[in-house]
Amino acid sequence: MKRLLISVLCWSAISVAIAAPSSIEHDLAGPPVGEVRTRVEALPNWLQRALARTFKQRKLYLGNPSDPLAEELLIEGQREYPARRLLFAFESSSHYTVYVEYGLPNVHASVLVFDKPGPKHTSGHLVWGAADLHRPFARDRTNLIDRIKKAALFERPGLIW
Repeated sequence: MKRLLISVLCWSAISVAIAAPSSIEHDLAGPPVGEVRTRVEALPNWLQRALARTFKQRKLYLGNPSDPLAEELLIEGQREYPARRLLFAFESSSHYTVYVEYGLPNVHASVLVFDKPGPKHTSGHLVWGAADLHRPFARDRTNLIDRIKKAALFERPGLIW
């Protein structure tokens, strides 16, 4: 618990509360497109590739919400699990938003917003991201969008994901 408190204090000391760019905030607040996804394999292929690029992975290594996080279970001979897991993802008219939880040592969640592919490009690009240091993490799309609107998220350049 002490380690967690120190991590949060360090994050807070070098992080800045931010608001999403207004065009992204407006798009996310619009009517939802499609369903909320809670399984990595249910994410569109282009988004899985974009996440892998963002995490600097050759192939996406991201757990599902019910999967343990790395270091949660340390049993010799057992399967290793990713250090991050999908909480949920949703689509808006122009973007795809992914909400991811990170394990020890810096437990937090991140919001990653990608442009949806279009005629100009065939793969999504990360256009905005922020860390959510609040516990419990957002439970659904509406709760996450409220946090974004209130500028309750933090940016730690280069180290959010």
